[in-house]
Amino acid sequence: MFHYLFGFQGRINRAKMWAFLLIEVVWVLAYFQYMPIVIRAASPYGMEQASRYALLFLFVLPLFYWLIAVMVKRLHDRNKSGLWFLVFWLLPQLLFLAGGFIGYRLMRMADSFEQAIIWMVSLMGVANIIFLWAFVELFCLQGTDGKNRFGPDPLAGKSRQQSRPSA
Repeated sequence: MFHYLFGFQGRINRAKMWAFLLIEVVWVLAYFQYMPIVIRAASPYGMEQASRYALLFLFVLPLFYWLIAVMVKRLHDRNKSGLWFLVFWLLPQLLFLAGGFIGYRLMRMADSFEQAIIWMVSLMGVANIIFLWAFVELFCLQGTDGKNRFGPDPLAGKSRQQSRPSA
């Protein structure tokens, strides 16, 4: 399973993408479970707020790297370039930030409250549509049958369709 998390070459199927989601959930739960213990243990030694942020960064960095590696491989299975990661993850993040920033700036103006809401809802709505598209693309749709330009089929030799008993 580790080679799925640490490289950008090859393809992975939907099951491995769902397995990554499980790993991510366990990783985040472990963080919330054990980080307060680490912070309490370090408090008598003068651990500053910046050190707490450093620990958070050290926790998030591998998670972010794994996310990119797994998404790129899953996009390869869909016969898409890994650069689609920018559309599926980075673009919605930027739209959320832009919606919040523009909304905040417009709300500070006395008569622009309605305009702020329209901008925020529009930008964040587009971001949510892209997130939904990414979810369907990465977690729900079947990969390319057979070999594609990114490598062999990860399900080669396995049945892509589950056989259903006749009624």
